[in-house]
Amino acid sequence: MYQVSNYFKNLYVNKSRSEKMWSTGYLLLMCVPFGMIFGKAPIDLAMTGVGLVFFINACLEKDWGWLNIRWVPLAFVIWVYYMLIAFQAIQVWVSFEGAFTFVRFVLFAIACQYWLLNHRHVRKHMVTAIEIAVVMLVLASWHQKYTGVDILGHKIVNYRITALSGKLVAGGYLVMMSWPALIKWFMCLATPKKPLLRKLGYALLIVAWVALIPITGERTSTLWWLLGLVLMFLFLPQFKKYFLTIGVLGVFFATLGVLNHPDLYDRMFVSIPSVVKDATIASIDVTHQTNNPYSDLNQGAMVMFYDKPWLGTGLKQHWIACTSKKLKGCVTTPQNMYLELLANTGLIGTVLFLALMLIWAQHIWQRRTKLSKSEFKVDQLGMYTTKIINDPILLGVLICLLIRIFPFVTTSSLYFSWSGITFWWMGTWLMAGLEDNSKK
Repeated sequence: MYQVSNYFKNLYVNKSRSEKMWSTGYLLLMCVPFGMIFGKAPIDLAMTGVGLVFFINACLEKDWGWLNIRWVPLAFVIWVYYMLIAFQAIQVWVSFEGAFTFVRFVLFAIACQYWLLNHRHVRKHMVTAIEIAVVMLVLASWHQKYTGVDILGHKIVNYRITALSGKLVAGGYLVMMSWPALIKWFMCLATPKKPLLRKLGYALLIVAWVALIPITGERTSTLWWLLGLVLMFLFLPQFKKYFLTIGVLGVFFATLGVLNHPDLYDRMFVSIPSVVKDATIASIDVTHQTNNPYSDLNQGAMVMFYDKPWLGTGLKQHWIACTSKKLKGCVTTPQNMYLELLANTGLIGTVLFLALMLIWAQHIWQRRTKLSKSEFKVDQLGMYTTKIINDPILLGVLICLLIRIFPFVTTSSLYFSWSGITFWWMGTWLMAGLEDNSKK
């Protein structure tokens, strides 16, 4: 308790106003991984708090240097565009409200890159926070799997995991943010003089994480899981022997768990190929007779895009526009990032957002050697150390970002908290980490 008290004193006692504001933003940022595992409201509060504190501090200190970041002006143009197209929406006020509050993502992202994650110690603490959150969710999920209820009283839905949040997204939460922590655990396993019990603990955590994702019953999360494992294997060849032992062991237990449950087996193995094929055809041919809900979502999004190809329906209008046309599978979002951009913001909005992604990609590509040379060394005490720039954990951040923008899977909305935040969080973390920083 004394250490906790002393920690907060170091953050706030005898500090200037600007330093206190920074400390508040830092603490809120550390809450983001925990907000992620508990649901939409906590993570939205943490994210909005980070952006708000940053903007207030920028105004008070008259610090406008962040406007020189190349992608920032375009992000504000996109924000204004979203508010303008709201006036042609079916529900003008609902769409305008969704467009106006979109700025919280932009401010959060600027705060991450310009104010917080450009400090090495903050990035280190960020990984630690993710580790703790991931362990909490993994343990809660396995507890719910075998008892039917988690520590918060959330019950398993048939064979689907709902741990901590009460929603069918536990696997999604894990694969969206776990990769930096997983790479850190593999680094610890590869460190020769680490205590054997600690290595065993990391190995068990990795096996528990790898085995859990398919057992959640989330097909999209499982596809992300496969993509992430392949990318990690390709990006970090120095860990191949650990991937081929611990990783394969986790996959074995995952397969065993799926095979032992007929309904889960049918959902995860039998139905995926037909669902992917039908949904792809439905995205191209709006007259195609669909046979699953995902195809209905894709087809409905394309119908709405063809109806308003330039401006789209506006934000938060997907359900009302879908039902007004009496389409099948009407929900709040098309469940695909790119179809959502086309349907809700039209060609203009899609081009603007892709331009922002292109700026990010160019920034990362220009510094790609810092990723390709990622390595870690072991010091005289047998502890792993990383170079200031060439930190393998940044490859975990890159994997998180690539998973989020991968086009051929069903995803949650780009404009809702838990799903949308990973794009801005991981993208700006990666760009901040690749800078030639001197901030400790």
